[in-house]
Amino acid sequence: MTAANPGADAPFDLENQQRFPFRPVIWVNHHGASDYCRWWSGQTGRVVRLPTDAEWSAASSGDGKREFPWGGQEPGEDLANFGMRTGRRTPVGLLPAGSTPEGVSDLAGNAWEWTGSYYDERQETFSLRGGAFDFDAGFLCSVGRDHSGPGDRYVSMGSVVSGSDSLDSLFLIAAQPQETF
Repeated sequence: MTAANPGADAPFDLENQQRFPFRPVIWVNHHGASDYCRWWSGQTGRVVRLPTDAEWSAASSGDGKREFPWGGQEPGEDLANFGMRTGRRTPVGLLPAGSTPEGVSDLAGNAWEWTGSYYDERQETFSLRGGAFDFDAGFLCSVGRDHSGPGDRYVSMGSVVSGSDSLDSLFLIAAQPQETF
């Protein structure tokens, strides 16, 4: 528990994440990602939550104008970490050519990103977006998505955390949609 928000536990593996702050957080299930948002809200005094599937899609596609976060060019090793090319996750922002024109990094590849939206009307699984280092290029397009149960964990599933606020821009979009990137 934290002093700023006594109802929120510190995130799983916080010590390791603090040692390597620019790597995507992995092995995080939906519960853990949501808990992290509550914890970070308590640390910063901001409302922080997972983006909805629609918010994530708008950030990645530029409201439907881009096939991939960076534009229309097919994925390559200079744009995204995918297809086991590195065999592991890489620091967020390592491939700046793969960022959106607005400057949001790693919306394609590296680590699947949980959203706050259910995958379908059955409301049993949550939407994952962006693909990952160990998935092929088919999941990197802005409309690509997968799903998993809220308690599931996987080596390439989690949340991206980086930047000067220790938050990925996507989290800031979800928390404050009126702001631009």
